[in-house]
Amino acid sequence: MTQVRGIWIAAGAFGACCLLAASSASAQKADFNVEPMIQAQAANKQFCQIIVTRNGSMMQNVGSTKLSSQINPALPGLADVTTSNGSYYLSVDRPTGFSIAPSGGSDDVEFSTQFTGRGKTDFALTPGDSRVKLKNGLTNVEVHLEAKKIRGSFKAGNYRATVILRCE
Repeated sequence: MTQVRGIWIAAGAFGACCLLAASSASAQKADFNVEPMIQAQAANKQFCQIIVTRNGSMMQNVGSTKLSSQINPALPGLADVTTSNGSYYLSVDRPTGFSIAPSGGSDDVEFSTQFTGRGKTDFALTPGDSRVKLKNGLTNVEVHLEAKKIRGSFKAGNYRATVILRCE
């Protein structure tokens, strides 16, 4: 597993998947830090290449019960996904918890992911755990992350979570 912050890694003739992390300076705003990860697997010179093109951000709602990339002025994470044929599927795993949070910050938190695609494969906002079949070529992908506090509200502090953009 290779992780490189902020640059793309070409998978060449290999399959690829991408790691997307979210962090915040406080509970009011959270930034997406994009960290590509390559899982190499030679398969007849077939490939799915993921290039992370922009970090995103999350904002809190009134009451600090939700952090989301869909609350203004937050931004989604962006990636360009290129496939060598139409046999690949794209999905987004949700985090199971924060990797960095204030004491108790991961308690009673529910995560969800969504994504959209434009280009060779067009698809509307889709739950992250739904697989989307990609066509051969380039698809521009937006990834959204949301964290909801089931009880209470988010404390001020730093938060980081990891979601995986999968091309399989």
